Amino acid sequence: MDPILISSEEIITRYKPISINTHKGLQGHALIIGGSYGKIGAISLASRAALKTGCGLVSVFIPRCGYVPLQSANPEVMVLTDENENCISNIDFPFSPNAIWYRTRNGSRL
Repeated sequence: MDPILISSEEIITRYKPISINTHKGLQGHALIIGGSYGKIGAISLASRAALKTGCGLVSVFIPRCGYVPLQSANPEVMVLTDENENCISNIDFPFSPNAIWYRTRNGSRL
């Protein structure tokens, strides 16, 4: 696949300045689903990127084994854990996020 050149004019048309009076609840809520035993780093990096790019609230859904590493690396991220210790077995969350990022076992993204 060839790279696509994006001009600054195109970026400006998509850029939404953040209001001085905004609140994190108005900036969107992302849910990132993924991870397994020994593979929590990608979820940690993705959650940090979501916060840095302007998402107001970020939640992750990970196996229980990832709770301590993720909360230690990104304490501002809300963590939901699966009932399974080492992998995700049943995705269930009690809210409606604005965006969902999910990585499957074979590496494909949805």
